[in-house]
Amino acid sequence: MFCKYPIYLMEIDNDQIHVLSLGRNSQKKVQINMADILPSIKLPAGFVPDTSGKKQIVDALRDYRLNHWGSRKIRIYLLLPFQNGIIQSIKFPWMAKKYRDKAVIYTIEHEILLPKEQLVYRYVTVKERKNDFLSLSLIGIRKETLSFYMDCFQQAGYDIRGTEYSITALSQTLAHIEKRILFLQRGDKGCLQAVLYSNGQPSTVKEITADDETELNYLMCALIKDRQDNQQFLNAIITDECSQTQKIAKHLMDDGFAKEIHSFPIQGASMALFAGSRRIAKKENINLSFAHVRAKKVRATAFMGSIVGGLIILFSCLTYAEIRAHNENRTEMTVLQDVIQTYQQKEQQAEPLLSEGINTRNNTLADFKHLRTALETIDRDIALTRIIYRRGDVSIWADCSNNTQIMNTMTRLTVNGWSSPQLVEYHCKAGKIDFCLRMTAESYNQE
Repeated sequence: MFCKYPIYLMEIDNDQIHVLSLGRNSQKKVQINMADILPSIKLPAGFVPDTSGKKQIVDALRDYRLNHWGSRKIRIYLLLPFQNGIIQSIKFPWMAKKYRDKAVIYTIEHEILLPKEQLVYRYVTVKERKNDFLSLSLIGIRKETLSFYMDCFQQAGYDIRGTEYSITALSQTLAHIEKRILFLQRGDKGCLQAVLYSNGQPSTVKEITADDETELNYLMCALIKDRQDNQQFLNAIITDECSQTQKIAKHLMDDGFAKEIHSFPIQGASMALFAGSRRIAKKENINLSFAHVRAKKVRATAFMGSIVGGLIILFSCLTYAEIRAHNENRTEMTVLQDVIQTYQQKEQQAEPLLSEGINTRNNTLADFKHLRTALETIDRDIALTRIIYRRGDVSIWADCSNNTQIMNTMTRLTVNGWSSPQLVEYHCKAGKIDFCLRMTAESYNQE
């Protein structure tokens, strides 16, 4: 059984908004109707995402809703143009998922020019190999830009269910292709947008002018920089069949940068629109608006939590005296029982503990010599802060300034006889990285 009203996917283009009807069934899985493309929404000339033209945008969206669906609220997913945003590939030593948020925040604070407070971001795992490396893709948008689009649509009567960039939505189509693909499409104000995809993820985004030789050479340099030895620069170039994008694609192919060119013209829509619909169907879309709305909900939840906490404290004060007297009696009985049980257990455990202690003492000296030899190989720029030793197992806490020092330390420890050092803790603050490595001597693994 299907719901009465469908859901829609909208993509903001240069001077218009493409609209695709998705439908929705009772299991709440988006149904893709590839042929159901609605007329586009025309945007005011010279449209820019700021408050000066906000009223015109809201009026255009509201008029379109009233003409096509009447007064009811419309549920939509939204694809945004990439404007002054962030898409960056970052690589770390492999770490557990609970430490990845802190590592990404450290990267934003030290490598991204935009302050973290002005950014809404998400990240996805591109590739990882346990105890070796972790490759992530960071996707971010300015808060003021995201707020502008969300306010326009919400004021015009639309219910936004998810938001992401058009170029990240296109990743769904390219995700299964482990190659290098350049996507060329018409951009804003007569410019062209060039997006380089590696293994299905956008790695380089550049706005260029077709007739500007300098900018075209910059694009070629970016391709050369990302090139892997003994491989073709690009496996393919995809264009939207615009004459300008075709011109640049032919130029790159003639210069040996690509093997082939493909064009995918879609009347009244775009490749990203259909790719985005498949991502929604599989629940793989990157929802930037979720992080933005979540922050507001956290503040509201904190306010409600303070009220509930106050009521709990008041109730606790009223019943404290009675509960305390009852608990004191129970505590005295429990402590007495624990003392008796502890004394009996110590008598039973004394003999085996003594024998175990003698055996441990005989092996400790050799273990310490082995540990000292390994620690002497660590880079002097790394400051050791704490060491915990248990026979055969060692945990080392230290401070450093970059991820490369961690990876080098893990390699040196492995070479000196410590099996598979694992990064178990990772904290970033004020330009310093605190980390912990856990490792085992190879001789104990052999036992």
